[in-house]
Amino acid sequence: MTEETKMAEDPLHEVPLATQKKFYAAEAVLLSKEAPRLFGTDKFHLDALRAQAREGPTEVPQPSFFAPKSSHDVYRARAALGRLSSADAIKQLLDAVAAAKSDYETTPFEGQAELDYAIQKEVEAAAAAAAAEAEATAKAEAEAVTAREQDTASSTIQRLVRGYVQRRRLIRTKLEETRERREGLTERLRTMLLEKGAQCIKFNYNGGYPKSERIVWLTEDEDHNVARICVGSRGEYQRRESIGFSQKGVTVTDIADVRKGASTYAIRIAAEDADPERCLSIVGSERTLDLMMLDKATRDTLYEALLVYVDASVPEDTKRTRQRETWALRVYPTLAALSSPIRLSMADVVEVARFRDILAQGIGCDFLEPQAVVGGLRRTTGVIWLDTARQRLFLLPDKVEGVAPTAHGVDVNDVSEVRPGRSSMGFLRMGNDAEEDIYITIIGSERSLYIVGSSPNASRQFISRLRAMLKVDRNANEPITRPVHRRRGSFRTMGSR
Repeated sequence: MTEETKMAEDPLHEVPLATQKKFYAAEAVLLSKEAPRLFGTDKFHLDALRAQAREGPTEVPQPSFFAPKSSHDVYRARAALGRLSSADAIKQLLDAVAAAKSDYETTPFEGQAELDYAIQKEVEAAAAAAAAEAEATAKAEAEAVTAREQDTASSTIQRLVRGYVQRRRLIRTKLEETRERREGLTERLRTMLLEKGAQCIKFNYNGGYPKSERIVWLTEDEDHNVARICVGSRGEYQRRESIGFSQKGVTVTDIADVRKGASTYAIRIAAEDADPERCLSIVGSERTLDLMMLDKATRDTLYEALLVYVDASVPEDTKRTRQRETWALRVYPTLAALSSPIRLSMADVVEVARFRDILAQGIGCDFLEPQAVVGGLRRTTGVIWLDTARQRLFLLPDKVEGVAPTAHGVDVNDVSEVRPGRSSMGFLRMGNDAEEDIYITIIGSERSLYIVGSSPNASRQFISRLRAMLKVDRNANEPITRPVHRRRGSFRTMGSR
């Protein structure tokens, strides 16, 4: 039998070179002088595994009765292995030797240098083959991509053009439908409120409501340029022409939000007396009208009509300045599906986290403070800060711990609009002012907060970051996870960036 034939029949040549190296190292440990101390009586079993690994499953002749005891021990150990494969015998042998001598792989053995060289060549060959395969795959994929791009370029352009034309055509159709329905809702609002008025119950600021019913109506000037939603008694409604725009209510262009259900400060206080299915709230900087209509159908009709009417009454440049959403999208879900949502970038989210931390520490500013005795507002110096535990913005002369929940402030989730300029009731009462760009109004159903920034740039930064913070808080898909440094801020420091 030639040497090549012996190697071909040797089971060890069927296992990887790295496993062969471990086997030869384990075999060297078994044949060393320290083997009896390491393995004791288990050495017969390990010798049997070594023989099984080299020879594979074979029939071992039973020794004669007069043979030495060691021969019988070796026979019993080998016979116990039965038809155990060479690979399994190698694995069991390596596990047993490793349990007795963890660093057995460092044991030298005959032919180790040649085996290490063979292993190195095998690794280099495998790496070269993998690199060649990867290069061939990448080249094939690049050629395939180029071919697909060349084959589908014209069809893709045609499909995009067709899709754009179809989309524009669909948008024009939906806009036309929207325009027709908007006109119908506007006329219906005028019929309900301008000509007849609508019966309702009005909630007071403290959550109570009067015993008698109220009437809500719409007052317009002759040119339909100025309109006001008014509420009062039946007698005031009958005298509405003489009362005009002085009646308690909200100017249409001042409306920051229209809500339905029990979602405002006064209605939540009067939860036991309010039917959410009939409640309608009109939020403005002047006041919030919290109403309960006679039935749900009237409430729903007024809600949709008011959204469309207010949306049509506010000029487009004012909408952009106030970043007002198109309220008609609430009434027309199909049109809303065609619009592109505005998303915050990661840089915006990180900047919001920094601003939230500064706001929690407090930002110094001037503000308009209500005067309980004489009424009206007066300008004073104070601090606006975010109570992160209660998620409430406070605006007071000083930041104090343990401030009452009802102190001058507004809940974050109650904010309807962050309005720049003096186009809110508190600043309008102050008369003309050349520095209009420094004014900020945070409008909620509970109250409006009137802030005066140190400069136009500082006010613009505060408005943009507060709007972004509100958007993040109301969007669960944009979490804030990046840590930020804590420091107290001011309008002056914010404006200096």
